[in-house]
Amino acid sequence: MNRYCTIVCLFFCLLPASSYAVKVPGLYEAAVPVMDQAESSRQSSIETALRMVLVKLTGDRYAPGRTALAQVLKQAGNYVQQYRYKEAAALKADETIENPERLQLWVRFDETTLNRALRDLGVPVWGKERPSVLIWLVVQDKLARELIGFDHASDYTSVVGNRAALRGIALIFPLLDLEETSRVHASDIWGGFKEPVLAASSRYRVDSILTGSIEVSVPGIWEARWTAYIGGQTITWVTEGDLPDVVLDEGIDGMADILAARYTRTGIYAEEAGVNIDVADIFSIDQYARVLKYLELLNSVTDVQVQRVEPGNVKFILTAHGGAQAVAQAIALSHLLEPISGRQGSAYRLLPY
Repeated sequence: MNRYCTIVCLFFCLLPASSYAVKVPGLYEAAVPVMDQAESSRQSSIETALRMVLVKLTGDRYAPGRTALAQVLKQAGNYVQQYRYKEAAALKADETIENPERLQLWVRFDETTLNRALRDLGVPVWGKERPSVLIWLVVQDKLARELIGFDHASDYTSVVGNRAALRGIALIFPLLDLEETSRVHASDIWGGFKEPVLAASSRYRVDSILTGSIEVSVPGIWEARWTAYIGGQTITWVTEGDLPDVVLDEGIDGMADILAARYTRTGIYAEEAGVNIDVADIFSIDQYARVLKYLELLNSVTDVQVQRVEPGNVKFILTAHGGAQAVAQAIALSHLLEPISGRQGSAYRLLPY
């Protein structure tokens, strides 16, 4: 498993009680294998890196082939903020630095400039704050079915973790400690039994759950059955291929496609609109600062103004791409503010830590 995936998965596993949605890092950067450091090859590699970034930003795996984005890709160099060459991994004893598999061009694109270009084209963009995904993966071999957890050193965790990073989603692997192994078993995942999976997942308080069961269905053909639990919905699909990597990649792509379709409908770069919200249960300066900072960091929000401060309640005016719908969707992901039922308009209360 690469270093990025290891750090991300470790972070989430150490904080199972407060995962929820997460701000996904690295959305505006990508690393591309290169043959050399020549300027002629660098330009094409920068375009390749931008293709990878566009997939993460839009949630659309076919984004680089969309006609609307052809001009953006043609001018890829205009959006570069920083680049550098680096070795992809430590060299083995019998390898040399000239090995093209070991040299990469890392590129970071300017967020403001690229966002403006996408906004002008009317391209919906998936915000940085994205649903957390808990994955339960079971592998069937000749001997037994095995449930794969966070500390399981296998190619399976590496493959799904790397694919998730390429699609801009954050995976959480279960700890598989005594508490979990007493509540859910490999046979529950394999049999598609919903209740034990949801019960074992409750400690993580995630936004979505993905289960996968992978095996060799016939000689030379791998098959994986996938189930996603999102917002009360259950979605299933099957992937097949001649290699386990293929069916695992397609499974993660399927989950990313589902999430992107669900959370990029309005697009954070729709027309700007003013949104009034009331936040109750604010009784201290620290709580006020916490809410203000949170609202300012929402991806759809470009400006926050305080309209009125009352005992235990603050009224804000937000300027946001996508208007009230985009703001409500972003707030629902964070679980920092809770809607107040029975109140007209956008009314929330601050949840305790």
